[in-house]
Amino acid sequence: MNELHETKIHGKPEFPFAVYPCSFEVNQRGTPLHWHEELELICIHSGIGVVTVQARQFVVREGDLILVPPQQVHCIRQHREEEMHYHTVLFRLSLLEQSPRVANYTAVLLDKTKTHPVFLQKGSELNSLLRPSVGQLLEYREKRDTAFDL
Repeated sequence: MNELHETKIHGKPEFPFAVYPCSFEVNQRGTPLHWHEELELICIHSGIGVVTVQARQFVVREGDLILVPPQQVHCIRQHREEEMHYHTVLFRLSLLEQSPRVANYTAVLLDKTKTHPVFLQKGSELNSLLRPSVGQLLEYREKRDTAFDL
């Protein structure tokens, strides 16, 4: 398990938050199995791909969201020879724990005894609630290079 641990620092130590635009063109394999301490949100913009989280495979399409809790083994790969364009948002839950309103939600994500919604398919209730906020976050992030208040 330790050999799969991704040790890359996402963001800065004082603000552990990063957004990565990603894409698979024809005949690209994807990201290998790995895990990290950050929560990862994968936002599919176009195309089709496969996301695996804790040995559960999801075929993802435009509009889908994938929530990968911290310390969950996961990978992203191409579906057949399809292209896919997406963003990954990675951040330490410690950023959110500073707010009492948010602390209850982060505690739920860190509780390994509970099953968390991982695949938030386009049109689902939770996707419909989150997608506009994720879109705003991505739009705002593209306009600024520095840390900002989540």
